[in-house]
Amino acid sequence: MLLSKIDLDIGLGGVDTNYLDCVCDNIAVLLQNKGIEDANDIFASSWYFDFSIEQNYDVPSLDFMSLSDRLLRYTGYNFTRNIFYSKSYRETIYELLKLERPLIVFGDTYYMPWLAYYEKEHHEHTCIISGIDLQKDTVTIIDAFQNRTPWGDISPQIVEVPIEALVRAIEYLRTPEYRSYYYLLKENDPDPISYIHILNTNQKLILQKVMKENTIHQFSNYYREKFLDHEEAQKFVLSCWLSARARANHYKWLSKLDNNLISDDLIKKFNKNIVLPWRQVSEYSFILSQKIDTLEQVPETCFRILEERIAPAEIDFAQNLASILNVKGG
Repeated sequence: MLLSKIDLDIGLGGVDTNYLDCVCDNIAVLLQNKGIEDANDIFASSWYFDFSIEQNYDVPSLDFMSLSDRLLRYTGYNFTRNIFYSKSYRETIYELLKLERPLIVFGDTYYMPWLAYYEKEHHEHTCIISGIDLQKDTVTIIDAFQNRTPWGDISPQIVEVPIEALVRAIEYLRTPEYRSYYYLLKENDPDPISYIHILNTNQKLILQKVMKENTIHQFSNYYREKFLDHEEAQKFVLSCWLSARARANHYKWLSKLDNNLISDDLIKKFNKNIVLPWRQVSEYSFILSQKIDTLEQVPETCFRILEERIAPAEIDFAQNLASILNVKGG
């Protein structure tokens, strides 16, 4: 017998998504409902910065692993891309939910009525579909995203929306994730987590990328030249915002490590010398981006902080970490 309504029991309570992006936060919700309580071991343990125009990076890479590889290694779950075919939305959603597989879909925030961005600003965004009511022609949306916008704060929420509203958001997305959906499927047992190995990998990659390849300086120089272009300025703002959130989330992860592994003083140094300056750059870049039409030349504030404070601080922290881990045999 065909059920007209399917609602999976998925909750938002207890999931810390404060500094996660709009993909990882919803994955964290699904992982918690599969018994993996702290997704920060998966998402916040990476400390990395790569930027290369030659490799078509206009937004920095903040993880040396792909999201799917990281999930498979540390959770044992596969997270692969699937595509909605035209007019198959209801059937696909219904069949997956019948198999108890909530799905994560991509869409354009401009067409998502539950968000403050609705009819204001275009961004790629994700949400979880956890239910469908064929009689009412609605879906249940879980969106774990948290952020402040000029139009109001966004908080984690569970809402019911018309299927057509969701389809519109998916169909009007103009990014490589057009019509994409994902779900988690158990593949194997996860690798055991070695915190010393993670810290050692991080410091080596920061020294390689930030010190030897000058990736933060490359990033700064590229956007210094492009900042007075509205589209490029928005990419810079997004890049700084993502970087600031990633550093803040990594600080939270460091704070939970055993004191025998890394001292409180060194962790506080990461917050003071790395997290807070990144936050300043993120805030300043947004403010300046709103004044581009009034600027005669590029303000140096953000770029000086990146080059004179952030890059040296990231290198210094990595070198301190290397010394500590060398003593501990990491």
